[in-house]
This record gives sequence, C-alpha cells and structure tokens, in this order.
Amino acid sequence: MYSLSAEIAALFAQIALDNLAVRFPWQSDLVMLGADEPRDPARLHPAFHGADDWASCVQMHWLLVALLRRDPALPLAREMHAWLDVRLTARNIVGELTTLWHPARHDFGRGWGWAWMFRLATEVQRLAQSKLYARPWNDALAPLADELADRLKRWLAHVTWPLREGGEGNSAFLLLSAHEWAGAVGDSALSALIRDRSLAWYGTDRLYPARFEPGGEDVLSPGLMEAMLMRRLHGGSGEFAAWWREFCPRGDDLVFWLHPPHVADGPDARVARLDGLLMSRAWCLRSLARDVGPQAELFARAAQVHLHAAMRRLDTDSRLRRRWGAGFGLLALSEPIVDPARLASGGLRRVVDLGV
Repeated sequence: MYSLSAEIAALFAQIALDNLAVRFPWQSDLVMLGADEPRDPARLHPAFHGADDWASCVQMHWLLVALLRRDPALPLAREMHAWLDVRLTARNIVGELTTLWHPARHDFGRGWGWAWMFRLATEVQRLAQSKLYARPWNDALAPLADELADRLKRWLAHVTWPLREGGEGNSAFLLLSAHEWAGAVGDSALSALIRDRSLAWYGTDRLYPARFEPGGEDVLSPGLMEAMLMRRLHGGSGEFAAWWREFCPRGDDLVFWLHPPHVADGPDARVARLDGLLMSRAWCLRSLARDVGPQAELFARAAQVHLHAAMRRLDTDSRLRRRWGAGFGLLALSEPIVDPARLASGGLRRVVDLGV
C-alpha cells in the first residue's frame, strides 16, 4: 500500500519546484483592459507566475506548503522556504489584488484557481500556528483569500445551478475547498452559505449515473467530488449515510468509478489531465471508503488500483503529467489507509474483479 514516504514527498517537492521555475509558456485567463496593459506574467501576477498558468502556480505553492507542514525536514526544505519567502510577500499580494480589482475580472480564477487558493491559504494558516517562519506568509496571503471569499459569497448569492463538470469549473471541489478554509479562519457566514447552496443543489440527487464518467479531459470525478462535499457538510452523522444510500450508483454503473481510466500518452496537455484524474479519484475513493458502508471494501481496493496506476505514470519526462499527478497525489497519500482485507464484506468481491 502506498503512503507518503520521505522519498515520495521529496519527489513531489521537486515536481513543484521544477514547474514553478518555468516562466513560459504561460496561459493567461485575464480579461485585458487596454492595449497598453503589461503582458509580462511577472508584472500582472508577482506572486503567482510560472507553472503554465495562475491556477497551476497557486496549486504548486499549495503543494510546497502542504509538504512542509507534513515534514519540515524534507531534503529540499531550504529551497522551498526560499521560494515561498520570495513569492508570499505583502507587496506581491498587493500586486495580485491590483491586477484583479477591475469589475471585468470579477470571475478570474473562479473554480479551480479559487479552490487551490483556499487550499493554499488553509495550509499556510495551519503551518503558521506552529511555525514562526510561516506567519509572514499567512499575513501576506490573508487579504487575497478574504477577497476571493467575498467574491464567492456574491457568486453563490445569485447563481442558480452548480457546475457539474469534471474540469476546472467543478463547483463541488470549489465549495469543498472553500468550506475547509472557512472553518479554519472562522468565516461562519461563508460556511453557512456553502452549506445552504450545497444542500439545495445536491441534497436530493439520486442514483448518480457514473457510467457517463470520465470525460476525455477530466481531472475530477463530478460524482465523487459531490460525495466528498456532502460527507464534509454532514460530518460523521447518519445524514451522510442516508444521502449516500440514495445517491450511490447501482449495479454496473458503480464499476465506472472503480476501474482506472486508460490515459493515452502523447503531447496533448488537455488529455494529460487524466493523469490528475487517476490521483483525484484515488484521493476520493480512499477518503470515502471510511463512510460508504457496503461499498467500503470496493472503494478501498479501487483506491489502491488507482494509486498504483497513477504513481507509475509519475515516471515520465512530461512535466505537465507529473504536475497533474503530484498535486492530487499528496491529497490521496495524506488520507488514512483503509485496508481492504480488514473490511468484512464478503460478497462484494464478486461484484467486480479489481485484480487486487
């Protein structure tokens, strides 16, 4: 079974640093405001440029901070500290906010970028509770997280439906990440709003059609992410168990979550997102295995299979594929291991042969 060993943590740290060091190519999702506006990513995004785009850059910073919180003695800790000291400064975050101030940019980063920013801010806040060196990072980053929280509140107040996609707009992943941040910093208004909207959107979902997953460029499972969000909102109460009984795919539909999807090799960066899907599924399956009752053994075994497939694909020269795998890899390997052999659910093995 895979766990977050020192070797894997060092690999993830190197992947993050390698990606952050790449300034170009750069994909900008900014609405441009005039012909004389600067185009240099370092001027527009003084904290978060590199790693191909703004959201991916934020994700790689999250990976560095999350690794430091789990193991402050990593071999690359000095390089990680140095990078974060340079990027997570008050001046740089003011520069980020200055770029985002215009009303035409009110939705910049919404979805994927906001989700990883909330995760980054949560990790920095937790690290700062025990490590003095992280407190300047936390103080610098907080205004940007607060601004995105305000934007999320405004969006949730008027949006009618969630985005049920497997790509970067997925609403469940955003709300899961934001709810964790809101709990960490004590934003009870955002916590309540997320709960209200999530229950309205997802609370009566039934018989999820997992046969429609995955999409050809997915990085998330819409159904599993929805379950992760609802499990967080319901906590350890029986409410999640009752919701899950109605939501869980039936019969052959469930199989589409359990087998790792085939990921074609090649240079297409969007197809490479499926490497991230392998890891994000492993994270969800391993996490949910503790709370899905009759499906517990299947989920625990499927998590192992997905992790095995995903870890093998980190052995590649493709920087993009390694980036997609490492981000969700840390989430997957941070979940407590659920041993399928200890789950007494005898008949489940006959439903589908996972080969483990």
